[in-house]
Amino acid sequence: MSVKLVPEEDLRAALRPHRADVNEFEAGIRARIKAGTKARKHQDSEEQLPLLRVAAAVLPWPLIAGDKVAGGTPTLASVTLAQKLLGYVALPAISLFCLAGAALFSAAKIHGIQKDNRPDIANEEEMRDAVRQWWSRYKWVAWLVFAAVLILPIIGSTWLLFLLLLISFGSLLCVLSGFAKLGVGNRLMIGQSCMTGMVLLGQAMMNPYAGKRDIHFVDQRLITVVLFIGTLILVPFVVSSKKRLGIPGPRFAGRRHWIWGLTFVSIVVPIIMWFTNQIWWPATPSRIKGYVESFPEGPFPSITWRDWEIAASWTIEEGLDPDLSRARRLLADEIDHRTSGSQFPRVLGSAFRVGLVRTDQIDQLAAIEANRQFVAFEAIRQSLIPKASSRQPYPITSLNQQAWVIYALNQSGQLSPEDRDFLERRLLATLDKPVHETGDMLETALRVTQLLDVINRPIDRDQYRERVHQWLRRFHSKKTHFYQIAGGFEQYEGLSSSLQVTSYAVELMEIYGIPDDLDLNWVRSYVRPLYWRPSNDKWIAAVTLDRLNALPGVTQPTWLEKLYYERSLMAAMVLVSLCIYATLSSPNPTIDPSSNHNTADSDVS
Repeated sequence: MSVKLVPEEDLRAALRPHRADVNEFEAGIRARIKAGTKARKHQDSEEQLPLLRVAAAVLPWPLIAGDKVAGGTPTLASVTLAQKLLGYVALPAISLFCLAGAALFSAAKIHGIQKDNRPDIANEEEMRDAVRQWWSRYKWVAWLVFAAVLILPIIGSTWLLFLLLLISFGSLLCVLSGFAKLGVGNRLMIGQSCMTGMVLLGQAMMNPYAGKRDIHFVDQRLITVVLFIGTLILVPFVVSSKKRLGIPGPRFAGRRHWIWGLTFVSIVVPIIMWFTNQIWWPATPSRIKGYVESFPEGPFPSITWRDWEIAASWTIEEGLDPDLSRARRLLADEIDHRTSGSQFPRVLGSAFRVGLVRTDQIDQLAAIEANRQFVAFEAIRQSLIPKASSRQPYPITSLNQQAWVIYALNQSGQLSPEDRDFLERRLLATLDKPVHETGDMLETALRVTQLLDVINRPIDRDQYRERVHQWLRRFHSKKTHFYQIAGGFEQYEGLSSSLQVTSYAVELMEIYGIPDDLDLNWVRSYVRPLYWRPSNDKWIAAVTLDRLNALPGVTQPTWLEKLYYERSLMAAMVLVSLCIYATLSSPNPTIDPSSNHNTADSDVS
């Protein structure tokens, strides 16, 4: 069948009336793109978190990325004044510039106020009336500041604490200017007001939630310490001003003022010493070694041994050569009496890993009869390594309860090459098919890795690296639970972090490397030195921090990061400096000629 083809020119002529205009088509496409971009921009702005919108509005994206950013970003005019302030305070570099700018502005403002400050009220009763007048004028502002001091530290976010301290700069200027206008801006009134404010702020910063939601490298109780030190510096100036004022009173009135000052000092100094004990009594290698050698017994033997094992293994790795004789005596007593009950296998696991168990003690352990709290050695052995005809590489369901038998069999030379191969398959199956995927995975991964090294079947780190990294990401927590610090690793997913599990996580990172998207500053924050940690946690935290900082390829925080994460502490130092400057630059109180100042002094002499 023949086909008659239509000439191409005829086809073009027939379709030419239906051809779209080039310019009109281009204009239509551009209009559609523009409309879609606007709709997407509006949708994104509605879906974005408030903080992200503020950050996008504050950052100068055109200067940073030129014309490479597609679409639009929120404009600075589209956010409220409060959001702008939040954006400036929350961003790292900008917040530090805010602090420096606020400090310079406040210092200049104080200098300007003090140039015209001429206090002319010398009578104590008139001073009190002036203070009451100030309170009646600024009472709503004062109550708002007081409420902020009480509420914001409870929330615990660093940017809120930082904002509170910046607000305190303004409060200081408000008090100073108000007192100067009322004629009571003398050193006594300014010093007393500064002391009261710093004591109030210091007490607020003692809140157990303060500074636990964010990254910090030092204990946030040091903010309280800085504020209280500021009050101690002002005590002699306030007392001398009281004495100079010549307030009428009974005999020995001058001494009474100094007694008040010494009483205040005797209360504040112990608080400062308590909150700075991590400075005076740090966890040095020699002290950690002393803790390992002393082996303090606790009410729960398995927990005591678990905590002690972390510090003891570190001292051995660091070549400190600790004396483990006391630990060996306690182990011998534990083997004889088994006071830990059902946790006895865990105690044995810790003892084997540190190298405390002697070969002759293995025979003693094998001879222990089974009871309700203890499974006999031979029964566990048959469970781990059954007869060749019935061997199946099932996961080990109770690894922490049975690990000590693997250590004992290896140390006593009772493992054949076939047994080692079978144990390797079972241990790998424990990782491949975990019994509880939502709990104990980090400790299980560490124990499996250690046991494979013990039986001379080291794990293929490259094969399991990504899986271990997934577990590290999964169990890392940036949330706080009750009074705990954010940044540690959880034993059970969604529950509070554990210092012991965090130590296991760092050991895993020593073996498998650091996950790319894991910020180690969170972990540093979790194990930072604190003024108080329960039980043996002080030593575990110090050991874990040392291991963390020694990880291969780890980078230390930059000075900008340190300043940013400790911006609240920096702000407290600036506030104390401003209070001292405001007090010392204030004129001494005018001596009241109607007082019996000279008479009182002569009576005292």
